[in-house]
Amino acid sequence: MIPLRYSDAKLRLEWAPNKGWKLARAVACGKSEGKHNKAKFAQQRDVNLGGAEHEVHTMTIVARIAGTLLKIAGWRIEGALPSNKKFIVIVAPHTSNWDFFLGLSLGLYWDAMRKTVWFGKHTLFVGFVGRFLRRLGGIPINRSRPHRVVPETLKAINKRDEMILALAPEGTRRWTDHWKSGFYLIALKSGLPVALAFIDYRGKRIGVGPLVKFTGDQQEDWALLANFYQKEWAKYPEDFSDIRPKRGGDRSRRK
Repeated sequence: MIPLRYSDAKLRLEWAPNKGWKLARAVACGKSEGKHNKAKFAQQRDVNLGGAEHEVHTMTIVARIAGTLLKIAGWRIEGALPSNKKFIVIVAPHTSNWDFFLGLSLGLYWDAMRKTVWFGKHTLFVGFVGRFLRRLGGIPINRSRPHRVVPETLKAINKRDEMILALAPEGTRRWTDHWKSGFYLIALKSGLPVALAFIDYRGKRIGVGPLVKFTGDQQEDWALLANFYQKEWAKYPEDFSDIRPKRGGDRSRRK
């Protein structure tokens, strides 16, 4: 079957038992199939903007709303989530609170939040907001006691059949002279590939770039990241942290 682009597809609102209203993707058929069968729904192969194919049966109302809001705000979505059942996605640059809402909107658009796990500052997980963030896959982390994060994360990865681990490797919105190395250790020890997600405020682009597999050669792996992510993409470029692992003493803040 020849994959069709998003522009070739139509949307139709359908009711699914126990699932509620959903927008089903309709694909136009050839003339030879007759006027009475000009559209078929579900079981069609869609094509993502990055070129890799994946099965898309329906688009939820929430996904449609999220995509519409991004479009109204002037953002262009690029790439697509990998089809792997388990992988890590790192998001950068991270210099603004808006990064979270943009990343969340993208996750909702791709209907990925149901299997996404991400870490947040424990002080955010309070009351109603805390319950809401947990429903979105959030796990509170006390940054003063980070030593158990990597081993506990590896256990969670091994227990799940499907999982997207979303991480912001800068670890803070302010400038530091390094990125946190937790994502790198988790990727090496789990053997999972890493999708490079980005938020480009200058070009109003948001999406996922290449899917990479770290080799364990720090110089090579970190050079790959530094070549992909650009300081100018950040909302506040002066706060974009240096792309390298922590070295020696603590020089984490500009003087």
